[in-house]
Amino acid sequence: AIVRIAAWEFGSFAIFVLGCLFMILWKGWGKLVALPFILWAVFLAQSQVQPNILIAASHKLFAFKSTDSNLFVSSKRAEKFVLKNWEEYYGLEKKSSVILPYKGGSNSSNNLYNCGENGCRMMIEGKKISFIRSGYIQNLECSWADIIVSVDPLVKNYDRDDPCKPKVVIDKFDTWENGAHSIWITAESVVIRSVSQNASSRPWSAY
Repeated sequence: AIVRIAAWEFGSFAIFVLGCLFMILWKGWGKLVALPFILWAVFLAQSQVQPNILIAASHKLFAFKSTDSNLFVSSKRAEKFVLKNWEEYYGLEKKSSVILPYKGGSNSSNNLYNCGENGCRMMIEGKKISFIRSGYIQNLECSWADIIVSVDPLVKNYDRDDPCKPKVVIDKFDTWENGAHSIWITAESVVIRSVSQNASSRPWSAY
């Protein structure tokens, strides 16, 4: 008797809990006042946009969420606890994530991804995403992709001829400095959040 749902933001969850408590504890027909707030909280939760790409703090696990509710991951051996939390976060069944086929493979039904031994290419909301497993294809992927996630640190020349300079690049140094990353992708923008950004407002973060 389990219904799996994606994680709610704190605001919608708090409204839902307070509304339910009011209906349970209040006597009489006045408790129905809480019903619109409960429905509003459910609507907010359902309209919440989940991140398209997740990167673990250890940089040993990457995942991207497809539009057909599948969670594709770089490994099912590394960071098993993190992967379990990701599946729960998206409201998916345990061990339902799908490993990317590094030996070569593609999703022919909707051309979602195309993988080879050195990495994978994906398309999300019209944006080109490259997951690099080998530095040999860095220049090629930097010329093609809009967003790059690399297993190893990328060589950055920081000059006009560097094909990676105008791109969104997340490599091992980024997670080492800022922790886990989440990426939201739309046709208009790319939003990146890291653990260090979310924790910066806490009083003890400076220490």
